[in-house]
Amino acid sequence: RVNLVTKDLFKKHPKPADFAAAPVKDIEQAVKSTCFFRNKAKNIKACSTELLDKHCGGVPKDLEELVELGGEGRKIILGVDRLDSTKGIDVRLKAFQELLRSGRVSIDDCVLVQCAVPSREKVVQYADLKRRVEQYVGSINGEFGKVGRVAVHYLHRNLPIEELVALYRSADVMLVTPFRDGMNLIAKEYVATRVENTGVLILSEFAGAAGQMRQALLVNPHDVDAIVAALDRALHLPASEAGRRMRWLRTRVRRRDVFAWADSFFEALRS
Repeated sequence: RVNLVTKDLFKKHPKPADFAAAPVKDIEQAVKSTCFFRNKAKNIKACSTELLDKHCGGVPKDLEELVELGGEGRKIILGVDRLDSTKGIDVRLKAFQELLRSGRVSIDDCVLVQCAVPSREKVVQYADLKRRVEQYVGSINGEFGKVGRVAVHYLHRNLPIEELVALYRSADVMLVTPFRDGMNLIAKEYVATRVENTGVLILSEFAGAAGQMRQALLVNPHDVDAIVAALDRALHLPASEAGRRMRWLRTRVRRRDVFAWADSFFEALRS
């Protein structure tokens, strides 16, 4: 879309100096002329609603058993990340291990589902991270697991949208703790699927989304003790407070969409 906008502007302002000084109205018109902005907004939102309606109702068969693990009062903690050193997956697993060791919860109370999407597997540093994460998973399950019941379910693969939404819908706690991130749409995707205003979001204070999602439980992703405390709080948060926080977050996500984001840029240019 950026290329389309740039091409349209170059037609009106072919000289570099003119292009750099293009009036705001020309920039705005170039954006609106693409299928990215207002003239297609209704169609985009309609597609988003249709997608959510389609995938929020059911659970893929290969995930039914996993989702059922949340029954009988057992809560599901979910992490979904690209396997990357900036995502804090290893620290997150360490925090979950410390939470279980503290005795505040047991594997009968909760289970961690960690999805790690493969990334740059041929790079040595990423291969080392993969090995370290798998060692943590094995260590936690070896220490706390029982026959027929594990503490951590680890999925190292790409997830189709049906499975991803099913996991979002099933998770009682969403754990998003990158060391740094430009925005992190995972947090917003989770909130978008919580149509009953249930669930708790734990979010890194260093994720770009943290500035817009102040009703999440914000944590320092480098601080294991802080993540342990946030997990303990999330698992025991009263339903009324969790609902209030999620309603606020859903309203925020609904209002601060890509169109509001683009409008804010135009407003800044005008001023």
